[in-house]
Order: sequence, then structure tokens, then C-alpha cells
Amino acid sequence: MHSLSSKRLGNISRPTHHFPRTIVKSPLIIHVRFKGDLLMEIDLDNGRSFVVPLEKFPEVKELTKPERNDFEVIDGSYLSF
Repeated sequence: MHSLSSKRLGNISRPTHHFPRTIVKSPLIIHVRFKGDLLMEIDLDNGRSFVVPLEKFPEVKELTKPERNDFEVIDGSYLSF
């Protein structure tokens, strides 16, 4: 375990160890497919996939199959039908 030393500056103590800043990248949508009329499966660029019941998105569930397949991924994060 590492201990942090500090320098005393008047009434202010400041650690001398600086931790690197971490940049977190949000996963991006790379593929979307529909499994029948009940499920939407989404693949992300980090290797994960998840399945969402279409009942959570009634507007999408009401679309015809051709309308569902006519979507656009915007900024890797949003779906537009």
C-alpha cells in the first residue's frame, strides 16, 4: 500500500503524488438486429451485446419490419427510425 506525503503550504496541505487522469470512452453501437417482433439486440464496440424487449419501446414495436430495419445510428449512441 502506498502512502501519500504532502507539502505544507501555510494552512493548505497538498498531496505531492498526482494520479493520472483517466478518460472513459463510452461504448458505441456497431450493430442492431431484431429478433422477431419481440426483441432488439444491440452489439457494442467493446464486445458486449444486450437484448431489449420491444415492449420497452412501443413506438419501435409498432413499426413494420421494413420500417424497423430502416434505422440510422447517430454518433454511435442513438438510434433514429
